[in-house]
Amino acid sequence: MIKKFYFFAILFLFLASPVLSWGVSPSYSENNPLLFNEGDNEKLAKLIVSNSRGTEELTVMISFSEDSKKFVNLISEDQISIAAGERGEFKFNVKNPEESAIISYVVKQSPGSPQDNEMIQLAPGYSLSFSADVVGEQEEEIVEEEGLGEGIFAFFISVIIFAILAITFVIYFVSKKKRENQFVQGFFI
Repeated sequence: MIKKFYFFAILFLFLASPVLSWGVSPSYSENNPLLFNEGDNEKLAKLIVSNSRGTEELTVMISFSEDSKKFVNLISEDQISIAAGERGEFKFNVKNPEESAIISYVVKQSPGSPQDNEMIQLAPGYSLSFSADVVGEQEEEIVEEEGLGEGIFAFFISVIIFAILAITFVIYFVSKKKRENQFVQGFFI
C-alpha cells in the first residue's frame, strides 16, 4: 500500500509540473565578438528569446553591467512578454568603445509578484557577454544564428521522461491485472 502511494506521488509530481524551458540566441557571444571598423559609431545587437514552455506566457528582462551601460543603448523595452511557442527579441545599440571592451548582461525570467497563497518563484536566467573590438578598415558581415536555444532540448527531454513514465505505468497495471486473473482462475479450479 505504501509503495503504491509513493509511486503515485512521484508520478503526480512529474505530470503536474509544467515544462519550464526557454532559451536565448545572441547575435554576438564570446566566440563571435562585435567588430567595429574605423569610423563606425555604433552597431545593432540582437538577443532572440525562445519560449517553449508549453502553454504558459513567459516574461523576461535584460540588464547590463555597470561597465557595459556606458557602451549600450537599449532600443527595445527592458522587459518583454513572449507567448508560448513564440520568440521575442531585445535590440540594443553598442557604441564604438575606441578600444576593446567587454559587454556583459543578464537575461532572466521575471518572477512576477506573488499573489495571496502563492509561493515566491526563483528566476532562472542566463549571464552573457561578448567583446566589442575595433579593427582596421575591413568589412564585416554579420551572421545571425537562428537557433531555438537550449529550451527545445529541455522540452524533448521532458517528453521522453513523460513517455517512459507512461509506459511504466501501463506495464505495471497490465502485469498486476494478469496476476489477479491467474490467482482467481487458480482459486476456482
